[in-house]
Amino acid sequence: MGQKQEGYYIFVGTYLSDEDEAIQLLLFDPDGEGTLTKVSGVKGIKNPSYLTLDQKGQHLYAVSEIDEGQIVSYSFDKEEKVLKEINRKPTLGSAPCYVSIDNEQQRVFIVNYMGGSICQYPLEADGAVGDVIDCIKHSGHSVHPERQEGPHPHTIVTIPGTTDRLVTDLGTDHLYVYRSETPDGHWSLHDEVDVVPGSGPRHVAFHPTQPVIYVIQELKSSITVYRQDEEGTLALVETVSTLPKGFTDENTASDIHVSEDGHFLYASNRGHDSIAAFQIGEKGTLDCIGHTATLGQTPRNFLLIPNSDFMLVANQDSDTIVVMKITTQGLPKPTGSQYTIEKPVCLQVLP
Repeated sequence: MGQKQEGYYIFVGTYLSDEDEAIQLLLFDPDGEGTLTKVSGVKGIKNPSYLTLDQKGQHLYAVSEIDEGQIVSYSFDKEEKVLKEINRKPTLGSAPCYVSIDNEQQRVFIVNYMGGSICQYPLEADGAVGDVIDCIKHSGHSVHPERQEGPHPHTIVTIPGTTDRLVTDLGTDHLYVYRSETPDGHWSLHDEVDVVPGSGPRHVAFHPTQPVIYVIQELKSSITVYRQDEEGTLALVETVSTLPKGFTDENTASDIHVSEDGHFLYASNRGHDSIAAFQIGEKGTLDCIGHTATLGQTPRNFLLIPNSDFMLVANQDSDTIVVMKITTQGLPKPTGSQYTIEKPVCLQVLP
């Protein structure tokens, strides 16, 4: 753990209208139990369900999860602590729910959950999003009659140490690894991995020092562990549940993160409304060490504060962000501090 900062700026995406401040900036003070205070907010975007920042914290990108999806770019004024819109582009599909940037800070990627497609755009020098370079539409379905009637890509991330893009598709029960091997950057499919039918792959976390990938399965409330070889091929290691034994009520798993030291993994449960904590073994395997109630409903997203032992949990349906502190044993514990905000669904910390 590095030196603790005096404060952290946290961007929050919400399911609010374009007439509301649907993206808000909060200041997290790590002293004591940890407190959040509002700094600023921006209107003009509806349902910014996922946000990402560039490496320098100069630009923020948000997807507007609406029928005719949009990706919106902002500059961040570090003196005034406000976001200023640069431009926006259509995502060429409905309900975009994830956005990420490549390691070179030259491309931005989105997935259209209802549109069943993934797209990439160039980034201009001023942070603006350029015209779409490539867009791939998935096909197929899986066994859940309501949730898997067609493709529903949920995440696109760059696999560390590579230029490969890993895409989860909740609707087809597949993981796709795309590679850009031409100067124009167009994607080709490098690897395709089936998951157990009805699993619904959603979000991804990477081990910081091992070639191990963790995929949270929304519909089966499980985590699938993979190792990646030198050719970029994924091999299944194990699958573990995010729920305690004996829990049989409805639940969907949502978010997943690995601690900076690679010793612990955390996953959120919507229904059980908890954070599941796992100790990570030498080869990346998982051993559940406990569950912590999120003190709210539907923890869609959570954030591990860098260089600290704090966790922030966004409870979408109870309108709170709950502050937790992680013990030396790796278990998150509520500090008693929380912040009220309508429908929080994405938390990102300013680099």
